[in-house]
Parts: sequence; C-alpha cells; structure tokens
Amino acid sequence: MRKIFLSIGLIGLTACTTLQAPDPDLNNEAIVKQIYTDFAAGNMEGFTAALAPDIVWIEAENNPYLTESPYLGVDAVMSGVFAPLGKNWTTFSVLPQSYVSDGDTVAMFGRYDATNKATGKTMTPQIVHVWTLADGKLTGFQQYGDTAAMREAVTQGGTAIPKR
Repeated sequence: MRKIFLSIGLIGLTACTTLQAPDPDLNNEAIVKQIYTDFAAGNMEGFTAALAPDIVWIEAENNPYLTESPYLGVDAVMSGVFAPLGKNWTTFSVLPQSYVSDGDTVAMFGRYDATNKATGKTMTPQIVHVWTLADGKLTGFQQYGDTAAMREAVTQGGTAIPKR
C-alpha cells in the first residue's frame, strides 16, 4: 500500500512540474534572439515577420539614421533604416552579447560591427536594443548606442574607429 501512495505522489509531483505554464520572459527572449539570428542569416522575411505591423521603431539620438525616427510600421522601418544600411555599408553585423528580460520587455546588450562603403571606416560601437513585445510580436524598438562612433564611421577624414 505504501508503494502505491508513493507512486501516486511521484506521479502527482511530476504532473505539477511538467504542466506549468511556460515562462513568458523566456518566450519573449527567444523571439528577440531569433530576430538577431534571422538578421545575421539575411533572412529578412523572418525578421519582418516578427515585427508587429504597427511597430514603433526609435533610433538613438544623434544616430545618422535618426532623420525619420520614430519609424511607424514595418514599411517605414525597412525603407528608413534597413534600406540605407544595405546601401551605405559593405558589412553590417549585430553582435549580441547578453539579454535581460522583464515581462514584455527584452534588452539586448552588444555591439555593431560594420564597414562603411563611402569611407572604408569600420566601427564596433556598444549598443543596447530595448524591445517591447505583445502577443508574440515585436511592437517597439528603442536603440541606445555610441552614436559618436557611428557618425565617425560615416564621416570623411579623421581616423577609423578601432575594432575591439
């Protein structure tokens, strides 16, 4: 009889631990990590599929691409941010280093690694991207970064930003 109660208890304990709802922070973090994976692979269809149609995209103050910020909607983000990136940079990578998740907000800490077509200068500035999510879609983006390094890379004259 003791074996039966012990077995029932273990089954109940297993059911309690395996039927818990997934942690939304981890799901949101996985969505954000996937967008960087898609970008790195050149999978812009996957990248844009993760964005809410009405995303609000804010570039860092003094960023060279601040002109239309905030960008409202996927089309504005693609034409105002990503089209110029493809046109102005020989290479442009985002190098995520760590993530912090809190509910519907996920922050990525990392660096850009890029070479400007016009100047030949490279840059590896520190960045933080703060994402807001709702219902599994990215609804907001706020960029923070070393905009002096970004501007230096697109400016003629001077010296290139050293790689770190």
